[in-house]
Amino acid sequence: MKHIWLIDDDADDREVFAMALSAIGLQVGLYFSHNGEEALKAATAGDFGLPDYIFLDLNMPKLGGLGFLKELRARGLYQGIPVFIYTTSSRGPDIDQCVALGGKLMTKHSSFDELCNDLRKHLL
Repeated sequence: MKHIWLIDDDADDREVFAMALSAIGLQVGLYFSHNGEEALKAATAGDFGLPDYIFLDLNMPKLGGLGFLKELRARGLYQGIPVFIYTTSSRGPDIDQCVALGGKLMTKHSSFDELCNDLRKHLL
């Protein structure tokens, strides 16, 4: 079983992501955080075991994805765990900085099938 941590403030996006994982038949433990601040607290407190993958939205209240990833790297947490920048943006300075910090871009699609295909490609 894979353990996935989705950090995203949008409830609809979290629900669709969970449905897509189910649709591709992947058995997962799925953890959610609603923003980078909440996620950083969970990461430093050890609220759950190490995830196999982190999916991180960029634009969130309190602490966005870039700020979270910078803090994660600065504190040496979750080294070696793939971080996917899960966003509607296609390029830009924030994404470039995330990629420089070891993140991989995975665009939020408007199509459920495209999301399923991306998850298959990255997780299976």
